[in-house]
Amino acid sequence: MTDTPTIPEAPETLEAQLRWLDQGKRQAVFLPAGSVLPRLDVGYEVVALTGGLLVYRSDLVSWEKVCEALEADRLGDLLGYGVPAKPPEADGCVVIRGADGLEKQSVCVDAATRQAALDAAAEVKDPTDTVSVEAPEATITGRLNALQRRECVLRPYDSNLHRGSLAALQEAHPTAFAPLAVTHVVMRGREVIGWLGINSLPFYRLNIPVADVTVQDVVGVVRAIENKYRMEGFHDVATLVDVKCRCYTYKERMGYLEMEDWRLALKTL
Repeated sequence: MTDTPTIPEAPETLEAQLRWLDQGKRQAVFLPAGSVLPRLDVGYEVVALTGGLLVYRSDLVSWEKVCEALEADRLGDLLGYGVPAKPPEADGCVVIRGADGLEKQSVCVDAATRQAALDAAAEVKDPTDTVSVEAPEATITGRLNALQRRECVLRPYDSNLHRGSLAALQEAHPTAFAPLAVTHVVMRGREVIGWLGINSLPFYRLNIPVADVTVQDVVGVVRAIENKYRMEGFHDVATLVDVKCRCYTYKERMGYLEMEDWRLALKTL
């Protein structure tokens, strides 16, 4: 398994796996060569392998067990894949995807190892994740698209993860609106490029104060917020879309995107 050429992982994929490592759901994570290296917590052990780096928690697995697994070509056991190594005749991939569709984990399987990999994925996935079997070609294409994409995604604000990046962004753009409370951040890859926050109840406001973002880049953000409104019982989304498009057009001429008055009370529009 360690000698098989691998495609670099998207930053979001590695961050998801490292969260599982933090939570104790995983005892090790493999970082393929060419991946953007994420921040690692102090105390993790790192081993250089052919094709990448192995990060593991010594409180969950001993160095002796790591060596045994590597010598026996059973890296998959360390990673919690449910299969020890890539089958010679793999015909599918068991893939965990987040609610936003991004890959969190993929494991190559054949008919004999498929169920074990499905069971292992069910153990580690987050509540909103989905597990499915995909064609290997589809998984590879999705990973390459994730590495190359510029589309922005909306993520719930986590002060432990986003506070420093958000503060730096707001400092770099002091004229951008500062909300009373940030509820979400806008991510492009691993970069925080904007935020959604409460202006004054029941108004929300989205700011993306960087100059190299287009309307097409934020389509996913628009859809995510519209879906949030629908889930909360607000169905008249068409009016909101019209207002947002006017905001996009106007502000983009000024070199950045800023969405104003995200109204939960749609009847006031």
